[in-house]
Amino acid sequence: MIRHLLRPVYVALFSLVFGVLLVAINVYQLRILQNQHYEYLEKQTIQNVQSPVVTIEVDKRPIAWIKGDRMESGYLSQVTTVFERLGYKILIGNQPHGTKFDVLWMHEYPFLSSEMQPYLNDLKPYQKLNHIPGSGFYTSKVNLATADISEGIPKAFDIPRRKDEFLEYANANPDLIWVQKSNEHRGIHVRKIEELDLNEAGTFVQQFVANPLLIDGRFPFRIFSVIN
Repeated sequence: MIRHLLRPVYVALFSLVFGVLLVAINVYQLRILQNQHYEYLEKQTIQNVQSPVVTIEVDKRPIAWIKGDRMESGYLSQVTTVFERLGYKILIGNQPHGTKFDVLWMHEYPFLSSEMQPYLNDLKPYQKLNHIPGSGFYTSKVNLATADISEGIPKAFDIPRRKDEFLEYANANPDLIWVQKSNEHRGIHVRKIEELDLNEAGTFVQQFVANPLLIDGRFPFRIFSVIN
């Protein structure tokens, strides 16, 4: 009789002990998972502290596009330096179509360039250009000298287009001396007619002024203008 009464007690005790054991195992496993999680977070924190923070800054500086032939010679370096000191981002030489800019500083006259037409046809009000239409005429020695201005400008002929006209005038005025010039500002010499290259494009032949006014052996005359 007593044995029959003890059996339920043993079963209950066994169940209780087994349940406590299962709870202890579960708590132990949860503690392991918790520790693993803390270790992972600690490693991530250390990596984030050691790794440099990468930030992407948007360059909001105005853009100056400086363009010219043979820029490697450095003849536009002063222009570049001035824009850099003013805080501009500099673009040099040829750029892909659609390039954004605030100022285009071009050495050559841009309005006759087919390459530059897409940019010039789509200029925005805020974009500035260091040329105006027509400036290619009054800043060209060839155009000014051969404009047939009757007073103050020595007689000149653009070559080779007016070659025959020049020869006719020179033969009618054999006492005159001539020089051949171009827009390159160099290679100017007083020559006899037979020594002139009357087939060289982009040049002009002009009457030499006897006893000219010179300063230190030269007489450069340049005009700088600002139009706003």
